[in-house]
Amino acid sequence: MQFCKKYIGKSEWEKFFKIIVLSALPVSLYGILQYFNLFGNFNLEYDRITSTLGQPNWLAAFLSMTLPFTVNFILGENNKFFKYFFLATLIITLCAIWLTFSISGYLGLLAGLIYFVIKEYREFIKQKFLVVFVVIFMGVFTIFNPGIFGQRIGDVFTDFYKIISESTVNKVYAQEPDTYNVSDSGRIRQNVWNGTLNLIFSSPKNFFFGTGPETFAYEFQFFRPA
Repeated sequence: MQFCKKYIGKSEWEKFFKIIVLSALPVSLYGILQYFNLFGNFNLEYDRITSTLGQPNWLAAFLSMTLPFTVNFILGENNKFFKYFFLATLIITLCAIWLTFSISGYLGLLAGLIYFVIKEYREFIKQKFLVVFVVIFMGVFTIFNPGIFGQRIGDVFTDFYKIISESTVNKVYAQEPDTYNVSDSGRIRQNVWNGTLNLIFSSPKNFFFGTGPETFAYEFQFFRPA
């Protein structure tokens, strides 16, 4: 800590955070290229972008972490060129976060932005035109690129139709499951949690000490629901 105070000043920290923001730019662009299949002859298709991180939720977590710094530079930058450069970086990053279709990433981003808006609400009021522009742009972008959420909306209508035509909710999921476009992540997690609880309570040893480092993938199979 004394080293940081002595050798790392405010300008060094600012450079460090700018490097973090700039690192998000090529990662975001690469992910957007993935989604729109702009890799030439590779013919790759991505329902959820992964970019260089290999997993949509990891990508969303990384970009959500960098985005508040980008907003901070936009609000505090006096040079118009750099202000609009960071604004473009913000929009590109937001588009990439959206294309991960990561609900956990959205929630993390929302929590960070709520805190940031409350803390710097006066600056946001001063920059209200930029805020409105970003909100409108992202609204249009999400509407024209619904991704798997568009399929989920179709699944909602499928559920609604079956519920009003059947007597119980169980019949809705028991009949014709292949009519759904996207697996319900909530039901998947419920099965994982049920199996995990069965594993935890299977023995006093597992309850107090667990199954050991890096063994969940093996031990869980004995308690995995059908």
